[in-house]
Amino acid sequence: MDKWLSSIKEKVSVSQLETAGAIIHNIPLYIFIDTAVWHDHRVYEKNKSNPDVISKIHFPSIEKSDTAKYIFEFINFLRKRDHGNAIQTFSRIEDIQEHLRRQWSAYFQRLLGEQRRGVLRANETHNINEQLEAIKAALLASISSDGLRATAKGSIRFRSLVDLATSLGGAGVLKQDTALPWEDFFDHIKIDGIFEEADKKRASLIFVFKDKSYVVGRFLHRRLLSSLRQDWTDFFHLTAASRSAIVDAVLDAAEARGIYLKRDNSDALPLYELQQLDIYGNRIENEYAVRIPEPSDDDIPF
Repeated sequence: MDKWLSSIKEKVSVSQLETAGAIIHNIPLYIFIDTAVWHDHRVYEKNKSNPDVISKIHFPSIEKSDTAKYIFEFINFLRKRDHGNAIQTFSRIEDIQEHLRRQWSAYFQRLLGEQRRGVLRANETHNINEQLEAIKAALLASISSDGLRATAKGSIRFRSLVDLATSLGGAGVLKQDTALPWEDFFDHIKIDGIFEEADKKRASLIFVFKDKSYVVGRFLHRRLLSSLRQDWTDFFHLTAASRSAIVDAVLDAAEARGIYLKRDNSDALPLYELQQLDIYGNRIENEYAVRIPEPSDDDIPF
C-alpha cells in the first residue's frame, strides 16, 4: 500500500486518497465505477503492455489523459485486494442508490437474525439455569436432616471460597474458632502479591507467595475477589462446626471436580506480563510484574 502511494505522488484524486485512508483504517468499502470508465479500463488492460499503443489511445471517460494510467492502476489495486474488492458498475445515480438499498437491507436482515439467535441462546441459558436450580432444590429437599441440608447449602454457596483458601494453603483458617478478617488472610498465608494476566484474553489470577512460588487460578476473573470478600464475612457468621462440615464436604468433591489452581517453581517456565491487583480485585495503577512464568497443563495440581 505504502509503495503504491509513493509511486503515484501527487497524481491521485481526493476520492483515491479517501479510499486509501479507508483501507488503512479498515473501513468497509462500497466500490462503484462508472460503466464508461470500466469499459476504458478493459481497453487499457489489453494494451498496457505496449507503451507505443497505449500512449496513442484516448480514453473518452477520462477528463485528463495524463491521469488515465493512475486511475486504471488504482482500479487494479482495488480489484486485486484479498478482500473488500467487490466492484459495482453504474451508469446512473439511481443504480448506486438501488445497490446500496439492497446491501443495507441484507445487512440489517443479518443483524436481526444474529439478534434473534442471541435471544435464543440467552433463553436456552436461562432455561438451563432454571433446570439446575430445580435439581438443586429437589436434592436439598430430599435431605431429611436439617444439619446435612445446611451443610449441602453451604457447600454450594461457599465452594469457590473453600477452593481458593484450600489451594492457597489456608483451609485451616476456615475451620478455626476465631474469625480472621479477609484483609489479614493473605498476610497470614504469606501472599506477596496478586496479579491478573495483562495481555491475554482468557481470565486468570496469579497469587505469588513471599518465597516466589505461586498459584494460578485459571479462568478466574478479578471480580471473584470482590464477591469472595462478602462470602468470607458470611462464612464466619456460621458456627465453627458448620464451617468445618462445609469445608470437608467441598474437599471431598474437589478431587472429582478437579482443582483449577496450581503451584509450580517460578523459574521453570516462560515469562509473561501481569497486572497487579489489591485484595478486592481492583487494579493497582502502573504496577506490573514481568517475571512470573506461565504454567503448563503438565503442572501437578495440589
